[in-house]
Amino acid sequence: MLGILYSSKKRLLLLLMVASTTLCMGFIPANTPNSPTPTVSSVNIVSKFYPNPAVSFIQFEFTSDVTSAKYTLEVYSFMGKRMLQTPMNGRAMTVNFSDEFYRGMYVFHVRSANGQIVETGKFQVVR
Repeated sequence: MLGILYSSKKRLLLLLMVASTTLCMGFIPANTPNSPTPTVSSVNIVSKFYPNPAVSFIQFEFTSDVTSAKYTLEVYSFMGKRMLQTPMNGRAMTVNFSDEFYRGMYVFHVRSANGQIVETGKFQVVR
């Protein structure tokens, strides 16, 4: 009986992890009516981001000047809350963490002007 209970808890935990990851990554189920499914293209905009894990800020460096391309940087908590949405300018950008950035994992998306996710990644905040 204990083995069955453990197995059920393990499946439930796995299901919750998959659901929360799907929510954080911004994917919408294909059968949702009137909702475009964002796709991630193979464009590399962010050349690197550091420090990871971060304490009070994170620095993003881009492969080229992204000012004219009108990209937007979005940062989401692991629970799916949008923490930041800002236009990207120049060849680098520093994001200073507000008091709302608690310890944990965060996901970032780079969106093009038409709303398509062109790059995604994750980083950790340790406070």
